[in-house]
Amino acid sequence: MNPSSNRVYVANSGDNTVTVIDGLTNLTTTVPVDSNPVAITVNPMTDKVYVANRGSNDVTVIDGASLDTTLAPTAEPPQAIAVNSRTNKVYVVGDRNAFEIDGATLETRMMPVGLYPCAVAVNSLTNRIYVANRGAQDITAIDGLTYTSWPEYSGRAPCALAVNPVTKHVYVANSGDSSASVVRDAAATRETGVRAELDQAQSCTTLLARPVICGKAVNRWGPYRNPILGVLNRVGTTLEAWNWAQVTQGQGTDSTQWAWSWGDDSLVWGENYLCCVPLEAQVGTTNNLGVGSPGTGNTLILPIYRVQTYTGCENAERPLPERYELNVRPSLIRNSAQIRYALPREGNASLKLYDIKGALVRRLVEGRSKPGDYNVKLDAGNLARGVYFLRLEATGQPAITRKLIRE
Repeated sequence: MNPSSNRVYVANSGDNTVTVIDGLTNLTTTVPVDSNPVAITVNPMTDKVYVANRGSNDVTVIDGASLDTTLAPTAEPPQAIAVNSRTNKVYVVGDRNAFEIDGATLETRMMPVGLYPCAVAVNSLTNRIYVANRGAQDITAIDGLTYTSWPEYSGRAPCALAVNPVTKHVYVANSGDSSASVVRDAAATRETGVRAELDQAQSCTTLLARPVICGKAVNRWGPYRNPILGVLNRVGTTLEAWNWAQVTQGQGTDSTQWAWSWGDDSLVWGENYLCCVPLEAQVGTTNNLGVGSPGTGNTLILPIYRVQTYTGCENAERPLPERYELNVRPSLIRNSAQIRYALPREGNASLKLYDIKGALVRRLVEGRSKPGDYNVKLDAGNLARGVYFLRLEATGQPAITRKLIRE
């Protein structure tokens, strides 16, 4: 599934197609692919869908917007597939090896694994790939940057696996002895006493691409509680450049309040991970002869979900949108399109469709509206082929225009 476009993709090995299901309307579209498709993965950041075709030794790449397809060959019949959306790398398991496909160039790299690989999973936070080897009765862990690999023990005949990015636990299903194994692929975490945490009122779901996120950082390393230097924060990875959170209270003390600094970051639709690391003032220096100063605190990783219809957590209140925006999926229309827009305050609003000559074609919304998020379905069945423009106007806001093409 692609949470950004609210589309579900189903591989049909019987007729060599992929069914695309609109998650809002349940309307379907069929896309032809190569022989015997057996597995699918989606990169929501690029809106690309990857289909493993076991019968033709290749992967079909589907553009989520246009539904155009291209092929990336593999040297072996693929049977499982996964993607790291942060690095835009796709990982395919064949009968004897694993393969990495560059999502931008479609260049392929072979990665040796154990005997009879059969499943693959990716931890995008640490950029590690895990392959279940049924014949070797273990899993192969691979560093996605250096391609260094090492085995991790599992039960007999592992056949499926999944990763929890927060705990770094890998869960393995073993068909040979009807068991499940838990593998922790990380060094033991040492409690430093330097900790960051989010405010308890912080919801785990949001409508916003850049919500307000606040927390505190403390140094409880005894007997020397150095001041907190600051907190580093990043969304979705611990392997790229960090942003410094803004200290809002307690600067120069061992207990500070901070607010998330987004920089170039923002939340994508669906699942995201908030990563932050507190630093105390002696980080990177020699202090107390190296005793009693942890420097870098424990990394905090928490999931957060950007949703289009707010559900919230227990006891959380629904926030009003702080943005004014207009989005259309897809912009290349065949039968219908889903229009989503947000209004930050009450007032008059209109949503109109114009043709390329500027003539009004359809009046979708007009009247007084309360602040909130809205969904409108555009039925394109009686629209002529050509270019159209969708225009949103609201009290106190500039007009927003989006281009549409009716096929």
